[in-house]
Amino acid sequence: MDVEQFSNIHTSVWKNIDTKEIKRFVIHKLRDNRLDYFKFLRSVKKIITYNGLHYDYKIIHKLLDSEYRFSRIPINDVLREMTLFSNNLIRNKEYNYRINEYYMEVVDLFKIWHYDNSARRTSLKHLQCSMNYHNVEDFEDFNKIIQTEEEIEEVLKYNENDVLATDEFLQYSYDKIRLRQMLRKEFGLNCVNYSDSLLGEKLILHFYYLATGIRENDLKSKQANYRYPAVIRTKDCIFDYVKFDSFPYFNFCDKLKKSTISAFGKLKLNVDAFRGQEHNNIKIEEKGKKDKKESVVFVTPTGLKCYIGAGGIHSSRQGSFYSTKKKLIIDIDVSSLYPNIALGNDLYPCLLGKQFINIYKEKIVNVRLASKTLIGQHKKGKINLTKDELVYHSVISDGYKLAANSVYGKSNDENSVLRDPLYTCKTTINGQLFILMFVEKIERIAYIIQANTDGVTVMIDEDKLNEFYQIKDDWQKLTQLELEEERYKEFHIRDVNNYLALKEDGTVKAKGAYEFDKKIGNEPAFHKDNSFRIVPLLTTEYFKNPDINILERLKKHDNIYDFLGRQRFNEGDWGELYDFEQVEEDEYGNLFGEQIKGQKQPKTLRLYVSSKGKQLYKFTQEGKRKNRVYKGYKVKQCNVVNSLNPLDYDIDYDFYNNEIHKLINSI
Repeated sequence: MDVEQFSNIHTSVWKNIDTKEIKRFVIHKLRDNRLDYFKFLRSVKKIITYNGLHYDYKIIHKLLDSEYRFSRIPINDVLREMTLFSNNLIRNKEYNYRINEYYMEVVDLFKIWHYDNSARRTSLKHLQCSMNYHNVEDFEDFNKIIQTEEEIEEVLKYNENDVLATDEFLQYSYDKIRLRQMLRKEFGLNCVNYSDSLLGEKLILHFYYLATGIRENDLKSKQANYRYPAVIRTKDCIFDYVKFDSFPYFNFCDKLKKSTISAFGKLKLNVDAFRGQEHNNIKIEEKGKKDKKESVVFVTPTGLKCYIGAGGIHSSRQGSFYSTKKKLIIDIDVSSLYPNIALGNDLYPCLLGKQFINIYKEKIVNVRLASKTLIGQHKKGKINLTKDELVYHSVISDGYKLAANSVYGKSNDENSVLRDPLYTCKTTINGQLFILMFVEKIERIAYIIQANTDGVTVMIDEDKLNEFYQIKDDWQKLTQLELEEERYKEFHIRDVNNYLALKEDGTVKAKGAYEFDKKIGNEPAFHKDNSFRIVPLLTTEYFKNPDINILERLKKHDNIYDFLGRQRFNEGDWGELYDFEQVEEDEYGNLFGEQIKGQKQPKTLRLYVSSKGKQLYKFTQEGKRKNRVYKGYKVKQCNVVNSLNPLDYDIDYDFYNNEIHKLINSI
């Protein structure tokens, strides 16, 4: 469902997901559906929304709360009150509309996918772009006074498009919803709208309460009087068994022990202890563009630059690497690094105490592993689970995995009773040192291509494999962590965050700019920008087959969505399209020319680079030119896709060809 509230009109559109029936309701001086509308609202038991908990349901709740009065007073009075209410919900951060009892159950996909998180915030329009939805429709003026039947239909059409887009997103969300429904049934948790991280946290606290009788509110009361450290000494974090053999590594670890970590907000490593160590291959570099931050760089004896901080380690070479019969590319990943560091070293959040250790191991991790094992045996035909048993063990496996992973994630969340910056630092600092210990041993017998938070990729001679596996086994015994192995035929890397690996089975592992299907685990990452998917797609195809003619392959591609990009304009910014022939710029970047008039674009602009389009400019609230987008190229708006065939569009193939070659050449 979707609601719109303007100053002189209220509309809502509803789609029944079983019957596919669509209902439309209007409160306006030209069309008054109040009687049918209230009758319908009283019949609804459950609604599926996108960000409806914050807005749409509250509008409905307000209507139902005032049903008796709103059914009888003049339409203008209803709309005046509802508009004031709507404006408060949208614009007034201090406004708090409390709902004690809901008239209907609300399933909010926005909440479930954690798109209310600042790092993942995703509007429905952005989501429509990411899903390749055919119509990314923005209403041009939400302050418009609706005066005609045609304008009413225009609003309803906008409503309906959002409903249909939400329905399409629902198809990706069923597994998440079912998991939450089953966990609610199993444990009595009101968790349908919880994000994965929140769901994991609530499961943890549920098991903790069952074992101890201590509720979350008791922990919050304790937390109110608890003083967290403002600064953490790094030496207090490092486990006793972290050891290095050679001086460069030993010296780096010694300097790390003399450092501190700021525990205010985002954890930050103090780099002062590393200054003046250039002769020992320790440097300090500034990273970032706007807000530059100092990072510690340790250069290994073989020249591998390792960036180390309060989070994960990052290091990489650059280039293309190919396996042969005598030289192998092996990727090593640590299985569930952070949860297993906690398990192997008896870490626990400070407010929950040592008793948490046994609860975490026995009630969560071991139970999950048992269910996961049974599912695996069922799939291999070793045992036969009934349908109900399979569903149950799937819920336990998936739900308890969220619980196991949530402890680290919430340990640095100021709003969580699992907060414990020392727990966070012990996890991340030792995680980096564990990887560095592996690097120290392996670089003596292999060429390290890259090392990251939870893994290392190496190129190694076949005759060194026995030594390699001995190092691997010794490391696993010492750290109590498990390493998983993958073999690559080719590995093409720009940096640690942008690479393309071709596996021996022909599948591809890609990251960053080379990732053409954005995912996190097995789930689509719709919050990531999937603009110009054709670029990483054909880059991958090129590395699989360098003999292809990229320009010809571009012209044969049969899906227009892969050529589309997205520009999102923030509050106060906007975009305009200008004819190339009209536009000139002075030395300050200001536009001038005869009869210059740009075409203002929607807040979310879907486009393609066109041979016959216009130049896109971005403006600030003050009307000043902010920047020219896709400089030297023309673009056309494509918020509505009427044909999948790229031949129906005047695509500038040179742009896409150049972008593909940029990705190739950057390696």
